Amino acid sequence: MKKLFRSLIGLLGISIAASAAEAAEAPRLVVGIHIDQLNAAYLDWFRDGFTTNGFKKLLQDGLVYNQLTYPFNQPDGASATASLATGSNPITHGIIARQWYDRNSKMNVSAVFDPNYLGNYTQQTVSPKKLLSSSITDELEWATQRQSKTFSIASSAEISVLSAGQLADGAFWMDETTGKWCTSTYYKDFPWWLEHVNDNRNISDKIDKSSWEPLYPLDRYRFMPHRQNPNRFQYWFHRIGGNKIKAFTQSPLVNAEIVSLGIEALHNERLGKDEIPDYLILNLTASQMASIDNPTASMEVQDVYFRLDLEIARILEYIDREVGQEHCLVYLIGTGQAHEPAEDAKSMRLTGGDFYPDRCTSLLNLYLMALYGNDRWVEAWSNQQIYLDHKRIEEKGIDFNDIHQKAAGFLAEFSGVQRVIPYKTILTAPADELSEKHRNGFQTNRSGDFYLEIQPGWNIRNNPDGRDYQVRHTAHRSPLVFFGWQVAAERISRPIESGDLSGTLSRIFRIRPPNGSNGISLPEFSNMQ
Repeated sequence: MKKLFRSLIGLLGISIAASAAEAAEAPRLVVGIHIDQLNAAYLDWFRDGFTTNGFKKLLQDGLVYNQLTYPFNQPDGASATASLATGSNPITHGIIARQWYDRNSKMNVSAVFDPNYLGNYTQQTVSPKKLLSSSITDELEWATQRQSKTFSIASSAEISVLSAGQLADGAFWMDETTGKWCTSTYYKDFPWWLEHVNDNRNISDKIDKSSWEPLYPLDRYRFMPHRQNPNRFQYWFHRIGGNKIKAFTQSPLVNAEIVSLGIEALHNERLGKDEIPDYLILNLTASQMASIDNPTASMEVQDVYFRLDLEIARILEYIDREVGQEHCLVYLIGTGQAHEPAEDAKSMRLTGGDFYPDRCTSLLNLYLMALYGNDRWVEAWSNQQIYLDHKRIEEKGIDFNDIHQKAAGFLAEFSGVQRVIPYKTILTAPADELSEKHRNGFQTNRSGDFYLEIQPGWNIRNNPDGRDYQVRHTAHRSPLVFFGWQVAAERISRPIESGDLSGTLSRIFRIRPPNGSNGISLPEFSNMQ
């Protein structure tokens, strides 16, 4: 019923405007500002601390949707980015996470790993070929016979490549070893202007001389009164330990580098200078550095948003001066759901505990060994999913339904496990909202056998996927803001879904939607001429 209602809304909006909009012109340039882990609530909380030309301008003069959701479980930066690009969910586009366990290679692989293409200014070998459906960029390039110019810039390969899609002119990111801007040979020739940036920029020396510290006087950081930092913070990247460049790419200071390169692309590629629409995606971050495990670091959180505010003001000012606000559509959207750092809930006398994936998988394997023989029946843990060894089960002639049922029953007995969700049965489960979210996040050849739903307030410790984190079941909601071109200021409280971005952009570009898109064209754009 919900899908039918959403479809009717979209059809109504399209039919109302069909005759009037036929002769409408698309904007010369669309700039997407994707911000990983953007918290919609913080934009309201910190509003009085922002400048007049950044977040505040978008929120006052833009078309603001307060409640955009991702209709699948655990959206991270990669799966959310792929969903925005394709208008579909992981079950369709195939990107279930930034990395997942690969049964063939017996290891975790990146969502963009591809040994068939070399790196340009990097050792990484990547391509967008794990995307199983087309993107809005692909459809724009196809519609204009590759005359549109389309680029994506990010701090990581996964985010840059997935937002660019398969037909983009370029996807650029910062190499974690050298700090150089790089790309893949999957894309066309490395731009001359990007070579010039690399040749004239010593990022390693810059990082050695840089630290992340408060941007403003300390009395400006007053918008989280119940989470106070007693002291001024300062993080020197070369003192953090490990890879200083990687630490820099995970800090809010990397956003200034991305915006600067975006301005270089706008200038040197002459984006928005003719009637053929161009598309630039800037992938920024609202996360703190991975080395900061203090969940009450309120001054750092506010500083992240104050710095983002300045970068948004910088890109808006450039676009207005060089392209013209009337010719450019800017949109801002959040991608990915932040993990809360692990913390000792018991010290505050709260319910909770620690869940150890390695212990869970080891005990499960011992249990299955007692039932089926001395073998390795459990392959891996990844993204709260457990992978059984299908090949070994088949070779031993074991009934898969039997081992599957017994494994699920054993896992359900673990402390901290709220529910065991077998992906084998989720595809045929009743279509309630909860099962639909898990179904949308599943991909046959990439997901595990079981998803373990952990109790809220529990910590996942010694996590093979990376840093420890605390489980919270709070729904992830992002703002979606359109600004410029023919947009009138309005605030919409009606919930929308991630697929609606590509549905709306395809209408604005006057092109067909991506081939897997399940989003609608937002009806607020139906009267634009």
